[in-house]
This record gives sequence, structure tokens and C-alpha cells, in this order.
Amino acid sequence: MMGIMVPTMGLYGAYLGWKGRVNENKKEGVNDKKLHENLMTAFWLLSFAGATGGILSTAMQGYDIGESVHSKTALAMLLMLTINGFFAWSGFGGSTPKERIQGRTYHTYFGFLIVGVMLAHSAAGIKLLFE
Repeated sequence: MMGIMVPTMGLYGAYLGWKGRVNENKKEGVNDKKLHENLMTAFWLLSFAGATGGILSTAMQGYDIGESVHSKTALAMLLMLTINGFFAWSGFGGSTPKERIQGRTYHTYFGFLIVGVMLAHSAAGIKLLFE
């Protein structure tokens, strides 16, 4: 499930956020940003559901829950998604247009870090398949 969700929702959602940011056509950019917001909110919710299933599966198999790199990257990704989501929800931490633009830049860079953690999480999950 997560192997499908990360590339389709997570990476595509990140792409939409970037595309909305740099799009010359403002109307298309606004549509991309709205889709980014909706897609990443759904991704965040489904990631928590996936983590719950992963924790239950790991515990039922008798393994230590926090032992693997996969579980550590999952926790990091969930925390980072939550922080970045709340930051966006708060209006990007600014009350003036200049502060909001700067906040959007931080949101973008932090999102880029999340993509890196997402890829590390995917790699760790694939490695678990062969253990």
C-alpha cells in the first residue's frame, strides 16, 4: 500500500507544490497549489493509518517496533509532514505578504527534506522485503 502511496501521492503532491510555486500562469498555479494542499492532507492522513498498520504488524510478529531504519524514517516523515502541514495551515508564519513569501520558501525547502526522508523510507522498506 505505502509502496504505491509514496510515489503517487507523496512525490506527485510535492511536484504539484513546486509546480504551483513556479507556474507563470497564476490561475493554473492556484489550482496546482489547491490540489497540492488536498493531496498532501490525504497523504498525511493515510500515512498515519499506514503507520498504525505497520506498528501492529511489527508487534504481532514479535519484533521490536523502533528497531528498524524503516520505522525510524516513518516517524521522522510523519513528524516532518505534521510540522510542515501546521506551518502551511498557520499562514506560513507571517502576517505580512513579505513574511508569507519567506514562509512559503521555508515550506518548500522543508518539503524537499521530507522528499529525501520519503525516499530513504521507501528504500528501507524495500530492504525489509529481502531480509
